[in-house]
Amino acid sequence: MRLFTPVKMAEVAKCLRNNLGDEATLVQLPAKNQTEIRIGQSAASGEYQYAYLISLTAQADGTALELRKTDTWFPQLTPTELEAEAKACARS
Repeated sequence: MRLFTPVKMAEVAKCLRNNLGDEATLVQLPAKNQTEIRIGQSAASGEYQYAYLISLTAQADGTALELRKTDTWFPQLTPTELEAEAKACARS
């Protein structure tokens, strides 16, 4: 799913990080205008598995968001719930 919002990237990232809790990891990418929020959990093997990835890209007039899902089972957050959180933060 892709969204665009006039809200600044830092505000969208902060809102998502606060709303998604401990399962969300904020990663600043080397490019100044990009941030990722990775959502997942540790597997029994100790390996961290990501269920969702939210890419945020700052643009002159706001922020572009892209939500992607892996095949990892993640019952704490459904795709519908994640989409609702993203839309709510995009309206902030």
